[in-house]
Amino acid sequence: MWYSFQAQSTTPTISLSSAPANSRIQLFSGSCLALTSLSCSSTGTLAASGLIIGNIYFVRIYTDPNASGTFNICIIDPPPPPSNDDC
Repeated sequence: MWYSFQAQSTTPTISLSSAPANSRIQLFSGSCLALTSLSCSSTGTLAASGLIIGNIYFVRIYTDPNASGTFNICIIDPPPPPSNDDC
């Protein structure tokens, strides 16, 4: 399965829930004809870094061809720093 998203932060976390065993997440940048793999994870969670805010990124979810089931994908941006941290 392929998904795309527009980066809202430089360090989002991509996570899967209820995914079949051995599911993998792979993050790509570029265009459909010239994708570059940025990182991958077999743990169900991928902590991305170095993304450019506003750019479109592609996420590939894959697993054992014999696996079946459904899953949820979530892209979480880190919370913004406090606007006033001066005590």
